[in-house]
Amino acid sequence: MITMLIVDDHPIYRAGVRQVLNESGELGLVAIEEADTGQEALQLLSRKTFDVVLLDISMPGMSGLEVLKEIHTKGLAARVLVLSTYPEEQYALEAIKNGAAGYITKQGVYHELVTAVRQVLEGRMYVTPNVAQQLVREIRGEMGCAPHQRLSVREYEVIRLIASGKSTKEIANILSISKSAVSTYRARALEKMNLRSNAELIRYAVKHGLVD
Repeated sequence: MITMLIVDDHPIYRAGVRQVLNESGELGLVAIEEADTGQEALQLLSRKTFDVVLLDISMPGMSGLEVLKEIHTKGLAARVLVLSTYPEEQYALEAIKNGAAGYITKQGVYHELVTAVRQVLEGRMYVTPNVAQQLVREIRGEMGCAPHQRLSVREYEVIRLIASGKSTKEIANILSISKSAVSTYRARALEKMNLRSNAELIRYAVKHGLVD
């Protein structure tokens, strides 16, 4: 029997992933547990071992990348597939550098998930052609980086929400952080991107397709 842990703060999405895994027929019997925060996932991983962990990047509290780093720091045995709403260009390489066995965007999860899980169970990594190209370019020293790709997960979430018109209070509620933390992440992001105001940030976000 394959054991898996799904870590995502959206119950409906966890249910969808569970359904894909159970109905595929390609993985045999799958025993699935769930966690809705990074902290809960780390507690589970400290007590038991799973064959594969499916980890969302964007969650309240600890981000998926922070969870990956903790898994590595604590020496926990975990083969992790990262699931993300963000494009591969944003976080795939960083996730892999921090120990992930693969990176899947949530838009492609329903066609890629079973294949990715099977490869990870076989001890291989799941790397899409796009991510493979990024890895080759980085090895060759050709990897350019847009300003927003230098942001942390939380900084990136904050600027996207600002660009979509959300207030500081709304952002704090959505991300389960304080209003002062929102202001701090905003200031860090503006500095890293060499922007001076929300107006410049919104123009940048629209130009680079960071808002829906």
